[in-house]
Amino acid sequence: MHSPSRLARALQIVLSGFVLTGYGAGSLVEAGDRDAKRATWPETMSASRAELLDRQVDGDVELGPWYATGQLKAQGFDDPLFPEEGVDLEANDEEGNPLWQRRPEFVDGQVHMLPNTPNDFATYLFRTVRAPAAVELAAGLGSDDGLIVWLNGEEVLSRDVARGPAPNQDHAALPLQPGENTLLLKIHNRGGGHGFYFSVDGVDPVAACWSRFEDDFPLQSNWLKEHLPRGAHLLWFAERDDAEVERQMIESALRRCGAGGEALHAEFEQLARTDAPPGDARWLALFEKVCRFRHRPEELRRVNLPALRL
Repeated sequence: MHSPSRLARALQIVLSGFVLTGYGAGSLVEAGDRDAKRATWPETMSASRAELLDRQVDGDVELGPWYATGQLKAQGFDDPLFPEEGVDLEANDEEGNPLWQRRPEFVDGQVHMLPNTPNDFATYLFRTVRAPAAVELAAGLGSDDGLIVWLNGEEVLSRDVARGPAPNQDHAALPLQPGENTLLLKIHNRGGGHGFYFSVDGVDPVAACWSRFEDDFPLQSNWLKEHLPRGAHLLWFAERDDAEVERQMIESALRRCGAGGEALHAEFEQLARTDAPPGDARWLALFEKVCRFRHRPEELRRVNLPALRL
């Protein structure tokens, strides 16, 4: 058991700067936390996600996830490779490997780097775009290096340039047909760096929503980005069939809790058994609880919790 002086010091910290609620389960909430003066972070995130999805259901254009090929050897910028003959997302190469990979981390409104290549390699990107009616969609694009854009098989933009990727280097009007449309991009790399950028209407609603969260809830926003792959934090807002994003971020945080996190593991397993849907505020509430436990002060890390409860 820890010495009385160390335990007394830990209790002094608790009483002077923190409020402990159910600490045996690993809950730690900072007193005076400015976020407590607002709607809670989980509730705000969950409500905003539902609102964004409702806008899509109400008739907005729906942008499907990106799919990408690997790096393909080309004879030059104008060399037509297999994706230009037609896109089959289920196709495999001669060795049985998929020719296309789903890339959910390619979130609109951000520059995404692709693997560096030798001279004259190309990467193709593909997605579907569903429109409730005939409408023209304004898109901002960027590329490293050259760029060709096809909508429903028709070329709408071609730029044979040498440059690094940046937002809105080019703009294109995409005349969408009612129903499903196909969008194909070719990113031709002359050598070295390789990447692309895509956005619609100059502002991505998910990215704009996330920017507000970073201002209002900076601590929790940083935790979410820390415990998900780069760019994947925005997937929390996407329409999904399962809660894999939520499970991934909580499991990542739990792995860093060290000793004393057993009760939080049990809470996670219990929540997972309820089949809580994607976007449920309970996932975020538990994630925040785990992160606060992980980042508790050093003095509290040394407290003998069983002895404290006794």
